Amino acid sequence: MDTEKKILYAASEEFAKNGYYGTTIRKICKRAKVNVAAVNYHFDSKESLYRKVFSFLFEETEVDKLLLPLQTHSDEEAKSALKNWIKGFLGVLVNPDKLNEFKFKIMFREMLDPTDIFQQIFMEFIKPRISVVENYLRKKLPPGTPYEEICIYQFSITAQCLFYFNNRITVSYLSEDKSFPRNSVEKIADFITESIWFNLEKYRK
Repeated sequence: MDTEKKILYAASEEFAKNGYYGTTIRKICKRAKVNVAAVNYHFDSKESLYRKVFSFLFEETEVDKLLLPLQTHSDEEAKSALKNWIKGFLGVLVNPDKLNEFKFKIMFREMLDPTDIFQQIFMEFIKPRISVVENYLRKKLPPGTPYEEICIYQFSITAQCLFYFNNRITVSYLSEDKSFPRNSVEKIADFITESIWFNLEKYRK
């Protein structure tokens, strides 16, 4: 692993563990086993490194399904595309490798205690992925549906998916099957999709 990647990996872990304000360049250097000069050479500043960490994490962990362009011509195609998006998102949430775990922990920290640059991070890395869902929903909803109405469905979908990441320990305690939800992504994706689609049908009527 080259020096830049070692720093990015170490920074990801530190930011996930301690947040932006609780992380220091020295802590990152210690974890990466590099000197401060190496961080300054590759990233200039802590803020610059933090931005690069987001690029690194999304590039290294990206699921193609989360950025698929809208290629649907019917309700059923849009429904299928939405289910595939949910499956892709759920897949990384319930079976997170280290980098995915770092990514989601950093994102949750930002949502609870946003840094000054969170709005830029949101617009660059998060909104494009959520916008894919918006396109699938618009395929089912009447033309001119207010964006606020669409947000209700978007937030419901993402909240249901994120529940399985945020509450992994609780879910494992409640479930008799210790492989749940890791081996039930298809079932969960079906449930979320069918529930959302049922409500979209009601809205359209």
